[in-house]
Amino acid sequence: MIRASGKIEVRKKARAVVEPLGRPGVERLDFRRENQITVSVRSDDVPAFELPEETIEDLGSRECETVVAIAAANFIEGNKWRLTEGESTFWATIEDDAFLARVEHGEAFHKGDFLECRIRVEQSRQDDGLHSDYYVTQVLRHIECATQLPLGELPPAPDEPN
Repeated sequence: MIRASGKIEVRKKARAVVEPLGRPGVERLDFRRENQITVSVRSDDVPAFELPEETIEDLGSRECETVVAIAAANFIEGNKWRLTEGESTFWATIEDDAFLARVEHGEAFHKGDFLECRIRVEQSRQDDGLHSDYYVTQVLRHIECATQLPLGELPPAPDEPN
């Protein structure tokens, strides 16, 4: 009986290699080196390559208020927005129904706009490492980017007569 590695990525790749053994008529998979069989895997060895269920360990959550820039707004319901705090960029689910209603009714966004918001971050450890999921629970304020004011007429210089 063949025994598979405990590393999940190695297990996934090994499972893909022995996949043909699940097809009718394929009974053995041989690996050769210089015309010598070095490893032989039989169809009854396939269960050893099954992937275990992914384990997810909840590491807790935290909430904070912060200002983020909109890197990419997504107007398809259920899709995440790409936000940035300057140094870090992340995808976030928008849970604020009042804000989503304003967006639905045409609230405009421009490059350079910010959102002051309350964000919940949920962290977990999964088989492939640490995961953080971001949720905007409330948009407190939409801070529009600075706009250039019209120049109009300049006031006269102090030493010039009116």
